[in-house]
Amino acid sequence: MLVESNTIENTQSLWDRFRMGDEKAYASIYEEYAQLMFSFGMRFTTNRELVKDCIHDVFVKIYSNRSNLNTTTNIKFYLFVALKNELINVFRKNISFCSIDSTESLLTVDYITEDNLIDKEEAQERNQKVIEILKILSPRQKEVLYYRYIEELSFEEIEQLMHINYQSIQNLIQRSIKKVRDTFPDFVTISLLPFLLKV
Repeated sequence: MLVESNTIENTQSLWDRFRMGDEKAYASIYEEYAQLMFSFGMRFTTNRELVKDCIHDVFVKIYSNRSNLNTTTNIKFYLFVALKNELINVFRKNISFCSIDSTESLLTVDYITEDNLIDKEEAQERNQKVIEILKILSPRQKEVLYYRYIEELSFEEIEQLMHINYQSIQNLIQRSIKKVRDTFPDFVTISLLPFLLKV
């Protein structure tokens, strides 16, 4: 608990130093979070350059408005929200950049590729089952499970990212898991959720 408290304090301190004009703090934030943002952004589009441009725009904007930014104890979440909003704005202007048909359900279907699967003969059957499970989940279902089980975001944070209320998030998670269990009754799903969704 003490370690977690110190981490939160250090994160808030880094952000506050950036807000006050500390160039080293700004550079540290970029170095620590830019690659995480890129991985996150690539879940919404296959256009690598677009994601890089949007990350650049996010950092330009927060730097320009740093003195007016609110304090935060979760820089990663703050930047994820900013990047998703930046991508949504681009998608609304040019839908060809978006990997799916609706900007309401942005996460791409391809969470994993053959390169990400365990390359062992005994794992092939499970790998194939994972692919089948991913196919039955909608982008919005994958999105909420990703935020909850991979990024371990709170329901309040998921509300901000997905623009839906607490009850809707709970319903979406429960229906997603039920859908997998009903379709694959003999497959253990809860313990494998991180494996199913992680790239």
